Amino acid sequence: MVKRLLSALSVILLCVLVNAQVTTEPAFITKGYKGEIIVTFNPAEGNGGMKGATACYAHTGLITSESKSGSDWKYATPEWRDGSDKYKMTKNGDVWTLTIPNIYEYYGCPESEEIFKMAFVFNDGPSGSKEGKTADGSDIFVELVDAGLSVKFESPVGNQLLDKGTKTDFKLVASEECTITLYVNDTEVKSAQGTELNHEYTFDTEGNFTCIAKAVKGEEEKYDSIFICVAAEATNESRPAGLQDGITYYEDDATKVTLSLYYKDNNNKIAQNVFVIGDFNDWAYTTEYQMKKDGETGYFWLDITGLEAGKEYVFQYAVKRPNGAMVQISDAYTHKTVDPNDH
Repeated sequence: MVKRLLSALSVILLCVLVNAQVTTEPAFITKGYKGEIIVTFNPAEGNGGMKGATACYAHTGLITSESKSGSDWKYATPEWRDGSDKYKMTKNGDVWTLTIPNIYEYYGCPESEEIFKMAFVFNDGPSGSKEGKTADGSDIFVELVDAGLSVKFESPVGNQLLDKGTKTDFKLVASEECTITLYVNDTEVKSAQGTELNHEYTFDTEGNFTCIAKAVKGEEEKYDSIFICVAAEATNESRPAGLQDGITYYEDDATKVTLSLYYKDNNNKIAQNVFVIGDFNDWAYTTEYQMKKDGETGYFWLDITGLEAGKEYVFQYAVKRPNGAMVQISDAYTHKTVDPNDH
């Protein structure tokens, strides 16, 4: 039954493929590459958990052809907060760098095994307490690409939640000289020749936006995409009577649940917005999964329909606090957790 399965779920975001807080040189790491890789970590981006750190270490591993899932790390740092020189990073201005002479030798991965991603979480060493992750508190992944033409968003990267009127600096990069084009919801915005395209774009309407980077060289075409949600104010609507805190199930409809979350801060101010993200919506912020706000009580609620009966789902709440800061939180009433650091 959906009731038995869904109520047992924790709500921890599992992974993000790549994050702007980490860049590499070369910008595109091809599968099978055996040369030097310089990893640069910006502690001011992502969750900001390493701001002010006086030391930085990489807790790192690989996602390979032997991994059982996209979050199953292989050849990882032996211990969390391992203080070995191998994982110690160098401070260069406001960023930290790590040099990997050869990816196979550094991680101890056999060359017969295909490497798909490099995985990272950063910390300030054995006696520290800081850690650097993505903005939603998940692991950082850098994807290896096939040889030849590739294109990607260097900025912004990944699923984004923006306010109306936000100016966004797009930076698209390609691995070879080509024609690069930026599309927003199927509309061509800008095109350029070379290996880089930069463009400032203002999202002045609310809604869901698919942004596509297209690279063309001769007859070869490659693409990358990100999803951006421009949030409207939460709809103010009274919470229906009879809802439970957490998840409400329906005996007459095993494909439907209603989620209910109470969120006020210590000053008794209600959150600005709450979104539900999970494996049922590809962990994307969308207007369809924006919760309604009961401004009288401090509750947010949302009906979710079309679920598969008997299937276990993973989700979490993305909360925009009264001060505008974003935080990812779990369902306080769950009985089972999914640990994103269980490698």
